Amino acid sequence: MFLSAADDVVASGIPPTHSVNTNKLMEDVGVAVDHLFDGLRRPKIPRGSGFLDKMEARAYVLADRIGHGLLPPILPPDPQNANAIGKRAHKQVGTIASRQNKAKTALAAATRKVRESWRAGKPPYSISAVEEELVRLESDAAAAAADLDNQEYDLKLPPAMRVTRKRKAPPSPRSIPPDPVQEAITAYKLQKKAARAAKANAILAGAAILEATRRLDKARKVRDALGEKPDIGYFIIEPQLGICSDRECKKRAFEEEKFDDADIELEEAVEGLEEAAEDGAHDNENVREEMRKLQSAWAEVERVGACQVACQDEEPSQ
Repeated sequence: MFLSAADDVVASGIPPTHSVNTNKLMEDVGVAVDHLFDGLRRPKIPRGSGFLDKMEARAYVLADRIGHGLLPPILPPDPQNANAIGKRAHKQVGTIASRQNKAKTALAAATRKVRESWRAGKPPYSISAVEEELVRLESDAAAAAADLDNQEYDLKLPPAMRVTRKRKAPPSPRSIPPDPVQEAITAYKLQKKAARAAKANAILAGAAILEATRRLDKARKVRDALGEKPDIGYFIIEPQLGICSDRECKKRAFEEEKFDDADIELEEAVEGLEEAAEDGAHDNENVREEMRKLQSAWAEVERVGACQVACQDEEPSQ
């Protein structure tokens, strides 16, 4: 789709693997696109008059995998442009990851509750009953995780491009030769649009960095307020020792959950800021590249115009 000789995004030609977009598909596509860009180190994947970024690549692959077709070249700030679609998918993957982490924390809390109940002499009374209850909890958690992966997510895709075969026009006996100045001006206008689109993406990336920074600052304040995490570790001690009463165990479990939640939020905030910074750096690099092309396009307009004027001045003397 991205590395063909067409110098633009093309349909893969591979039959779709899904009928609808799901949370798991977005996660798998994100991993695949990350591998593609990481393998190219500093990728320069052509896309019309500019270069493709990670978020756009996600959108094109997702649309292709559900049989939607090739996305049209819509420019920012329209929410249906490929970059915005890819960012929606990326954000949803992060949301699902957060929900899965919370589900794991809930499973750990439920497991602790069963063990504490057994230590306190409450049902379940036997070790076999405890094991059965733990297996049930893990099975329910796995089923919930699978349902979450298979949930459908609407990316709000625009209608696909219509690929039509153009008829070859017969040569005209009185065809007008192309005007080199007009051609240069047209190329300049197209490049100007590409530069504006790149700037819009960079502005959106900057806003994402600010939001990620605010989230990280908030997570750090919450974690710092909790202080140093106590060494609880009572699960590794034999329950016969009676390390803590039922009330004390519940209090320690609650304290542990607060630290776990704060650590998870801090870790996700750090990862979010790193991803936003990486996207911002790529968008800024793309802006510099598009501006360089814009200057080259304008230099071509001036060169062709000056050449044409010089040629016209020379005609009378000949």
